[in-house]
Amino acid sequence: MTVLRDKEKGVQKFSGYRMAAVTGIIMFMYQGALGTFGVFLRPISEGNGFPISSTVLCITFTSVTGTLLSFVAPPVINKLKPRGCLIVATFAVGLHFWGFAFAHSIWAYWAWAAFVSLTLVFGTQAVIGSIIGRWFIKNRALVMGFVFGAPILGTATWQLIAGFLISRFGFRVAYMIIGSGLIIIALTVNLCFLRMPEQIGQKPLGWEEAEAGTAPESEKPAAPATMAVHADGLTLSEARKTPAYWLIFAGLMLSPMSVGGNNNNAATYLTGGGMSVLRASGFTSLMALLSSPSSAFSGFISQKLGNKIYISYTHVAFILGTAILLLNTSFSTTLMAAFILLYALAAPIGSAMGPTVNSQAFGNRDYTNILTSMAPAGYIGGAIHPVVTSVVLQTGGSLKYVYIVFACLNLGGLILLTSGLAASKRLRDNP
Repeated sequence: MTVLRDKEKGVQKFSGYRMAAVTGIIMFMYQGALGTFGVFLRPISEGNGFPISSTVLCITFTSVTGTLLSFVAPPVINKLKPRGCLIVATFAVGLHFWGFAFAHSIWAYWAWAAFVSLTLVFGTQAVIGSIIGRWFIKNRALVMGFVFGAPILGTATWQLIAGFLISRFGFRVAYMIIGSGLIIIALTVNLCFLRMPEQIGQKPLGWEEAEAGTAPESEKPAAPATMAVHADGLTLSEARKTPAYWLIFAGLMLSPMSVGGNNNNAATYLTGGGMSVLRASGFTSLMALLSSPSSAFSGFISQKLGNKIYISYTHVAFILGTAILLLNTSFSTTLMAAFILLYALAAPIGSAMGPTVNSQAFGNRDYTNILTSMAPAGYIGGAIHPVVTSVVLQTGGSLKYVYIVFACLNLGGLILLTSGLAASKRLRDNP
């Protein structure tokens, strides 16, 4: 483990793993709580007299606004720095919940749904990924796997909390309580515990290897505490001129879109085939719970076997899981267990895939800006997948055909991501 020597304090332990835990808590809070919308969907609709079809459009307003915002976000993120971004994200998610508590018109819900895109842009993958990137050169993929698994566990936890609060106090009071809790806890964690390496005189884990690989011994400063890390890789402008950038961008749009689309339709598909609501919710909840350790495990696979294996096994698991689900017309428990396990193995596609792949393809030199510039891919996919479902259903297809379409899109994502890595000049120059 990396340690740094301080003349007054002696040996200072590397703090990166503690900071990774802090970012995991923040992701658990933000994205976990935002994953409760499905629990609130029917109470909102019934409490206000809205059709569910209108209320569910909140997801589209969030995704579309997030897409537009992410195009202009990089300079703002650079100016605010990680802590400033997370403060914005904290108040945005808290006010979003309070806004939903007091809204009475569908337009107000759509407006507050658009507002929470601030949290998705300034408080989730791009910013959190950049924090991990500043603390870790070595073990980055492993740490990201654990951190980006936190929101999945958070969603399962917050759904239980939301269900209890709604049953006891109604959905409006539930929104107030959750919104207040998010602001208090996330703000405290951010201000009191989150630090960047330079704030406490440390360097990222693996800086020695990075330095040794890019600078002659004679040019290295003697004192580790003052040594600058010479990061390899491309700048954002250089990356955008390469085919690898656009192949990976397209892959990061198709792959999460397919996973999100199929996961969102799982309960509807199962109940439409005759499964009871209770049994269907049990299967989908189990899938969500297994997805968290799966995301953590994926970092180990990426680090030990490489990103090509990492990309391949997650996408193949998704396609096989879809095939098993569609062929299991009798909803055999054994085959349902296989489907759940395979979809859980595919969960990193929607969480840690982007930060991990970008790190390998383009290096550390401009990691934060490149990662932020890729964020629109996920938002575009999130906005499109409900449209894909609607188009297939309205043209006479069933959810079975929706699943087939998304499996094909997932295969396309696999081809694009692996092609992007193969086209990476950095990887060709440093095999």
